Amino acid sequence: MLMKLNWEITQFKNSLVSGEAPALLEHVLPAYHAYNCAVTAWHCVDWAWRFGDKYIHQAFADLLGFSLHKDNRTNLRAFVIGVTHNSRAIYICRLIANGSKHMKLDRVDPTIRAMSVWARRENPSNEDILSGREYGTRFYIVDGSDRLAPEEVFDQAFQYWHHLFQQVGYAEPSFVGPDDDT
Repeated sequence: MLMKLNWEITQFKNSLVSGEAPALLEHVLPAYHAYNCAVTAWHCVDWAWRFGDKYIHQAFADLLGFSLHKDNRTNLRAFVIGVTHNSRAIYICRLIANGSKHMKLDRVDPTIRAMSVWARRENPSNEDILSGREYGTRFYIVDGSDRLAPEEVFDQAFQYWHHLFQQVGYAEPSFVGPDDDT
C-alpha cells in the first residue's frame, strides 16, 4: 500500500505538469489523481490494521497510546483515532476520501475544504502561452486559515505511514548515510 501511495502521489504530481495529459483530460485528470491519493492514504488505515497480527496490533496500540480490547472493531476504531490525531495529513485525506465518496459526512469539519481554482499557471512557458495553456486548474486544500498544496498533504501522509510502518516492521528502516543531515 505504501508503494501504491507513492505511485499515486507521483501520478498526481505528473498530472500537474502542462501538456502531460491529453487536452480533453488536462483539467480533470489532476482531480482524479488527487482523489486517488486521498483514498489510498486513508485506506492504509484498513490495510495496516487488517494485515497485522496480535503483535502488530499491540505495537500500534503502544505507539499510538491506546489499549487493546477483545472486540477488533473497537480496536480498529481506536487505531483510526490514534492515526488521525497524530497526522493532520491523514485526517485531511480521510475527509477528502469519504466526503467525495459519500457526498455527506456524519461528522463534518468546516475548517477543511478541497478546492480547485481556474488560474494562471506559475511561470507558463512560451509554448503554454502560444497553445492557450497559460491558464489551468489549480488545486488547494484549505485547512483553517492555511491554503495547502495537495501534494504537500499527500507527501506528509506518505511520510507518516512510512515512519509508522518502519516502527512495526512493515517497511525497512531508512538508511542514513554519513553525508545526511538528518
